[in-house]
Amino acid sequence: MVKRGVLTIVLSVAFLSACSDEEANTVEENSVGNSDITQELLVEYEEYLERGHELTLFKDYNDKVASGEIAHKNDTELADIYNRAIVNSVDDDLEEYLRDQSSFTQEYMYDETKDYIENAKYEYEQEAISNLDQYIENMDENFKPTTKLGYISTSGYLSNSQEVLALDAYVNLLMNQDSPAAYQKLYTNVKPPYKGIRSREITKFLNDKGIRLFVWEDAYKKANASEFKARIGMTTDQVLESTLGKPNKINRTVTQSTVSEQWVYDNGIYLYFDNGILTSFQD
Repeated sequence: MVKRGVLTIVLSVAFLSACSDEEANTVEENSVGNSDITQELLVEYEEYLERGHELTLFKDYNDKVASGEIAHKNDTELADIYNRAIVNSVDDDLEEYLRDQSSFTQEYMYDETKDYIENAKYEYEQEAISNLDQYIENMDENFKPTTKLGYISTSGYLSNSQEVLALDAYVNLLMNQDSPAAYQKLYTNVKPPYKGIRSREITKFLNDKGIRLFVWEDAYKKANASEFKARIGMTTDQVLESTLGKPNKINRTVTQSTVSEQWVYDNGIYLYFDNGILTSFQD
């Protein structure tokens, strides 16, 4: 009985040892396999970079690496080249990168890469502002340009910059002072009161033309009213800072525990607040 028990223990140990060896071999084989795949992808991705095919690299990385389907998604070498591709893409064409950024996996983007992108966006905006400002500065007394202004797109990322939009509209105003379209460009794109570069100069220009701030405000609200999207839970400050702005009329009801307000706009929008929070609306 003792011999049989000992034999059973010996066989069990031998079996477990064999299983462990088999598992170890499997892990080793998988490790070697992943390493081979990583090297293949690294070679492939380097070729993409050399050819300027960053978008192809991004898609492939998402499909094969980020998903964990083929290569290990935490592989640092692949993450390194992925981030290099992002930097290359930003350097080549920031606008194109920003248009296509939904294709990029944020999870594997380094903090340094994110900082690089934010710095590139800042420099891009500041360069546009500086060029427009200098262009205005160099105009002669008849508001004719004496220098060339390079192409500045206000339909992409720079459409979010009020200073770029204001200076661009002001350039158009100076050169086309009798054109209603020039004024409309300012009214539509720049939210009053504008406080950026040359704000006093722009305000004085409008005042000299007999145009007061409220005219600009009304024109801006009408032009952008369709962009306003009411959301239950918005605060009164959030609405005031939106394109909708101040209401034409406020009807107020005060009880012991609640201050209810109805905000009325001339475009047919009605907002209802309880203690400063939007609870319902009609549009």
